[in-house]
Amino acid sequence: MKKISKPKIRGETWLSDLTSYGIVYLQDKTKISELIIRKNILVCTRCSGIKSGILGEKNLPKNFYTSKLHLNFYRWCESNKLSYAILSDKYGLFLDYEKREFYDLHPSSLLDKDFIVLADGIKNKMAKCGWDSFLFYNRSPVMSIPYFYMMLLTGLKIFFITKLPCLIRKGFF
Repeated sequence: MKKISKPKIRGETWLSDLTSYGIVYLQDKTKISELIIRKNILVCTRCSGIKSGILGEKNLPKNFYTSKLHLNFYRWCESNKLSYAILSDKYGLFLDYEKREFYDLHPSSLLDKDFIVLADGIKNKMAKCGWDSFLFYNRSPVMSIPYFYMMLLTGLKIFFITKLPCLIRKGFF
């Protein structure tokens, strides 16, 4: 794997910072829907410190990460009939239909070697599922740095959105 360091993304220059890493920021809902129609792109978001569950208990991501951002994300994906995943500090790629054990881990506790292990698992799972790129949603590019790092380490294409566009229309899927 090519040596990649954690991205540096600053509030005032976030767009040019993303571009310098090859991350494509999208605002146009037509371009977003064209990507989703391809079917080889994974719609995903980050994990969250706001979780529901008990240690040892297994659950789906939508019952696990319960912040307002996540609840809106699940609603958007499900209403548009999209498979989705959470980029998890513990599990790497946590797919919408998987049940996993509750955990409490912050990305700041991860070492570079941990990110590399997570990225290898993500890349392998992406390949098995036929996905070759990410459509990553988060409101803040600066708060996305650990997840951009995971995705960059996979070597796969990253598209980034900060708003969930209304894509439901007749004949969309």
